[in-house]
Amino acid sequence: MKKLFLLLAPLALFLAACEPAPENQTDTPGDDTVEVKSLAVTPGQVEMELGQTLQLEAVLQPDGAKGKVNWMALTSATAEEGVVSVDDSGLVTALKPGNAEVEARCGQASDICYITVAKAIVPVESIEIEPNSIELMEGEQATIVATVMPEEAREDNPIYFTSRNPEIATVDENGVVSGVAEGETKIDIQAGGIGVECHVIVSAAQKVELSDAATAELAFSTVTLSGTLNVRGIPSQNISASFYYLETNDNPTAAEIKQNGFASTSTIITIPDNETLSETFTAKVSNLAVNTRYCYVAATVISGETYYGDVQSFTTADLPEIPETVDMGFGPKWRGWNVGANKPEEFGDYFAWGETGTKDNYTWETYKFRQSYDRMTKYVFNSSEGYPSGFSDSKAVLESIDDAATQNLGSSWRMPTYEEMTTLMAYVDMKWTRYKDVYGIVMTSKIEGFSNAVLFFPAGGYRYGSGSNATKIGVYGQYWTASVNTNNAKQAGCLVLQKQTRDCRVGNAAYRYEGYNVRPVAVEN
Repeated sequence: MKKLFLLLAPLALFLAACEPAPENQTDTPGDDTVEVKSLAVTPGQVEMELGQTLQLEAVLQPDGAKGKVNWMALTSATAEEGVVSVDDSGLVTALKPGNAEVEARCGQASDICYITVAKAIVPVESIEIEPNSIELMEGEQATIVATVMPEEAREDNPIYFTSRNPEIATVDENGVVSGVAEGETKIDIQAGGIGVECHVIVSAAQKVELSDAATAELAFSTVTLSGTLNVRGIPSQNISASFYYLETNDNPTAAEIKQNGFASTSTIITIPDNETLSETFTAKVSNLAVNTRYCYVAATVISGETYYGDVQSFTTADLPEIPETVDMGFGPKWRGWNVGANKPEEFGDYFAWGETGTKDNYTWETYKFRQSYDRMTKYVFNSSEGYPSGFSDSKAVLESIDDAATQNLGSSWRMPTYEEMTTLMAYVDMKWTRYKDVYGIVMTSKIEGFSNAVLFFPAGGYRYGSGSNATKIGVYGQYWTASVNTNNAKQAGCLVLQKQTRDCRVGNAAYRYEGYNVRPVAVEN
């Protein structure tokens, strides 16, 4: 994310057309020059196909601002090298499939275009299968060999095998058909929207059956699943039974759930030699999304063959009511919503670090404790970063006079320290989800006796440059800590939520002038 890694940008990027003012001086444009305060890349997010080109534009602010814009394809945890190229004019060329980020920079102003490159999909024309019909006994196996035509369509169009009646015959993802019980059914073979079928006749021999699974203890983040395994005529062995579950609004097959979903813990079941067995097993799954539909299926493997129950579904409950003060069972108590908000799902206000009020322009030029880009007037450990020259105060944590929580909510609240935010991350389960139509991270306490202690951090984006609206709402969320980066006076610690990773992390490389949300903790009496 661009804000957290600005310190890594080479100084050479600050070209003459957008150079900052000399050290210890406020940046001042010339008589006939409008200084660049910020820039915005349009479009900000785009999908491209291989070989496609796209002209990006960088809009400089304020109106009339001029400067040389430098374009660069970035490499990061979410951007792969070589996916796109970009020339000096901002013309992007898609080179290979993947995710890319193209940055436009003019001095200290920058913005990023997020690009997804997808390769063209060759459609399926037909599916050839061999054999067209199968006869086998219970417990026996046969393989359907399916070939997608043309050859160019095979890589991007996987073949899916589905039994119309798993109680008669099952089929795995490789086309291996297993006879389960006496009867007739059909196997559907699909790829790229094309389907064919294979007729299956099963003669009686052995029996393996998973009964309909059921749910219990349905909650907003945890559910207990149960099912029953019925077998007869199976050689003695120990097998493991478990559940697979997938967040979806569609109706996937059992094999699709197993392939794309998550697995529960397994239950070991001992099958007696060639006798009849009926045994119930359960599993608890946790960290589920709020008010969300899941499909799940019971499954087991016997003698190398996978057996499925019926595909079922459940919808998790909504979060419990979140109070203003939340005791997570460790550390300080947390406020249930942000400074400037009245509900957990509201974003609230945005503050530069150490400032206690909102504003229209979040830049170094408007930052309270900045004398020049490299010099801070307060919260400085290294004297080479202080102003006046040689100044340092060794203050690592915001004083109450500079604490946005204290100054806006009163002395009962303060901003959390870097250590307190890190501790929060260590003792909660986290899930990227939707809460009352707002994206963010739900945190539930891992401490025994506090399982109903819940916090919701909405992804309210951040404030950067001029304008009254936040950037990247629903994609990012950033929350200040009260701790400065003692190794770099221009930066402070913050919590970062990110949709791409669907997780949280705490870092200390956020620039102090940017506008982030504040989630307070209670002052201990």
